[in-house]
Amino acid sequence: MKKGISLVAVLIMSSAIALYGKKISFMIYEKPATKTVEFSVYAGSDYSASLYKKSKARVVLTVYKYAGESREVVWEGNIDEGNIKNYPMLYRPLIRKVSIHNVLESRETLVAAYRVIYDSRESNLSYEDGVILSKGSTSDTLAVKI
Repeated sequence: MKKGISLVAVLIMSSAIALYGKKISFMIYEKPATKTVEFSVYAGSDYSASLYKKSKARVVLTVYKYAGESREVVWEGNIDEGNIKNYPMLYRPLIRKVSIHNVLESRETLVAAYRVIYDSRESNLSYEDGVILSKGSTSDTLAVKI
């Protein structure tokens, strides 16, 4: 009888260890993903008036990777069309596609952000915004309205 109970206990323990090992191996061997973000930059207003003749705008695009408490800049780019009136309208925006490889979605979060910097008559104004890229999705779009 003791031998039977010992055998059952050994079988239960070995099953539990095997299942735990599968869980660990699943967490360790997560397949890295490739995420794509498309930045769409366009003028949100009509800047053809003479008031905007010497106004300039520049856009700084950034993709951050957060892992726990640490933040890393994965990609950064600038769009500088010079005068603000040179930026296209909504129906034909400037497009920048960025692919980020080897993202471990269970541990890392990607954030796409932008900063718009205006320069008009020696005064500067800037604002920034961003979005967290969705987990499970391979591509996201971020519209940047100037």
